[in-house]
Amino acid sequence: EAALYLAQEAVEFIRNTRDNNVLTGENWLNGLSACTSGICAIDSPSNTITGCATSCDPLKLSSSGVYGYVNGENTAFVREIALREISPDREATIDVEIRWRQGLVERDFTIREHLFNWQ
Repeated sequence: EAALYLAQEAVEFIRNTRDNNVLTGENWLNGLSACTSGICAIDSPSNTITGCATSCDPLKLSSSGVYGYVNGENTAFVREIALREISPDREATIDVEIRWRQGLVERDFTIREHLFNWQ
């Protein structure tokens, strides 16, 4: 359940960034270059996006129950996001991979969403 929430949160963060860009007259993918040039980490509480070299760090869980990268203890969850423009200035895909260890078993899944430039 937490893994699905973490994946959906990343998609919503990117959609919100796109919406804000369009509303302020910016390029629709402005601020998302860390996700278009490789894999990135999104920290919703800090409102930041950072590129990851080969793998992103595990998410932390704060004492108030918020996932991010600044406050709290490391969790088993690793979230990696990739954004690919598939139709220039019109459509992109968002791939969010979540990986975690449950006991001795490694688990993972990826969701893909399509993002459109609606301006």
